Amino acid sequence: MSVEGRTLLDVTAILTEERRSEAERILIRREYHRRLCAEHPAYFLQFVECVDAKTGDRFDFDLLSTEEAAEIGIEDHEPGGWYWQRELLDEWLAYDRWVGLKARQIGVTWLAAGLALQRAVFRPGVRILIVSTNEGEAQKVIARIWGMFQSLPDYLREHLIVTKPSRGGDPSQEIEFRHPDMRKTSIIALPSTKKAGHGETANLVILDEGAYQDYLRDSWKATFPTIDGGGQIIVISTGNGVSNPSTGEGNYFHFLWVNGDSMGLKKRFLAWDLHPKRDEDWYTKNANALPPIERAQQYPRDPEDAFLSTQPCWFDLEKLGWYSKEARLQPLYRISFKPDVHNPGKMRGTKHEFGEVRVYEAPRADRRYAIGADVATGRGTDFSAAYVVDLQEMSFAAEFHSKIDPDLFADYLWTMGRWYHDAWIAVELGGGYGDSVITALRDGKKGRKAYAKLYRHSSEIRMEKQVNATYGYPMTQRTRPIVINGMEQAIRDRAIPALPDGLISECRTFVARETLPSPRAQDGANDDRVFAAGIALEMFRRYGHHEHKTRHNETHAPKERRWVGID
Repeated sequence: MSVEGRTLLDVTAILTEERRSEAERILIRREYHRRLCAEHPAYFLQFVECVDAKTGDRFDFDLLSTEEAAEIGIEDHEPGGWYWQRELLDEWLAYDRWVGLKARQIGVTWLAAGLALQRAVFRPGVRILIVSTNEGEAQKVIARIWGMFQSLPDYLREHLIVTKPSRGGDPSQEIEFRHPDMRKTSIIALPSTKKAGHGETANLVILDEGAYQDYLRDSWKATFPTIDGGGQIIVISTGNGVSNPSTGEGNYFHFLWVNGDSMGLKKRFLAWDLHPKRDEDWYTKNANALPPIERAQQYPRDPEDAFLSTQPCWFDLEKLGWYSKEARLQPLYRISFKPDVHNPGKMRGTKHEFGEVRVYEAPRADRRYAIGADVATGRGTDFSAAYVVDLQEMSFAAEFHSKIDPDLFADYLWTMGRWYHDAWIAVELGGGYGDSVITALRDGKKGRKAYAKLYRHSSEIRMEKQVNATYGYPMTQRTRPIVINGMEQAIRDRAIPALPDGLISECRTFVARETLPSPRAQDGANDDRVFAAGIALEMFRRYGHHEHKTRHNETHAPKERRWVGID
């Protein structure tokens, strides 16, 4: 700026005006930053600094694209190896019920703590609840959040008054802010206890390391109602087996993971190699130093690794591993059926992300089908399950899995059976609720005809004769081994083209037991899918296409048969 020919008063006025303009630009830029940070936590977390308590190293989040970074004045930014966390963060914003199975030390708890802080800073009046395995871990999470808050630029936190901790101390369990409108926001960290979360109303609940919480089931039940008021639950954990018979720990997280799809939970598996500094050399040097079970739990390659059991699996684990990696069924879409209000007796299907029916192959005009069904009460920990099997090639065309009342399960079976070209339906009898489903399928109520192709079980050698036989498939000491062993052989021989995720998981926790009935699900696990799929495969054995099937009359069998040629 040239000051030639200007008076001192003129120069002072010009400098004052430029300073005022620069101050206004700074205020405008800061207000723009505040707006972006309030709209999305990825921007907010770009302004915090984290300190690793183990190493003392400082680190930042990497959550912005090149264009987003430029919006807040960061030029020439390129997303790095941690940018995968942005997709995870966006997923949390999109779903109110989320369950994550993760490897150790990939920064997921840090990210959840950052989300909690962003929500507390920009949402007056909300409460955030974090439940950890014990008091010490709860205090560590609070310390992380407090450190991130203190690292914020003044203009992102100057609108808040810290009411807890008081007098400049460090928080032990709770952080509380008062907003300009006098509403208070709090972040509370609690150890896992039987009463943790009871009576608390929260906008966000984070259940950290859920598989290691002794009272995860109680905390889940206590905090789940928060969703009804627009809240959110995030469950994060590494694996911890299926259950510990002494303490019960770990089993409810496994239950949530395996059955989450049927409970409307969004699930995500986060493997060990998401850490940008980990590769196979790292795995060989570090993870392989751990015992196999602990290595699989802490640094899993897939979800099945994380839940390895010390009890002997009934099915061939090598073959299950092959299915998991090479032949894992993924649904084309999911669908829910509801009564058609305009057409009594008919059902209308709607595609939905959390639909009870997973469709792997739509009905084909040139195929015949059968359905195997396992019935639960709809109110306990068990689920009702059903599989549609293609009678031409032993492939699973559709799967049902949900907690549902028996009469409503009958609606689904009736609809699925008709949809898949009047498929045979075999309903398990054994727990008492199968009779209710069969009655609903046969009573002709709800404006529909009785289902015609209900399986009727006969103990005769010639399976085609079912005159006066009982409706349904009785699960007895004689028939149970037929179902289980038939499925074991089909998996061992890889005769089934592909298996769905949930069935693979249940097969891995279906184990030999010291008490009867054996085999059965490991403590803390379910086997609804196993028996539904096993009955479906039994229907294939009875009615399906068998390329080398030979019929003969047992009564007049020849005295000598040469089945094997020996040279």
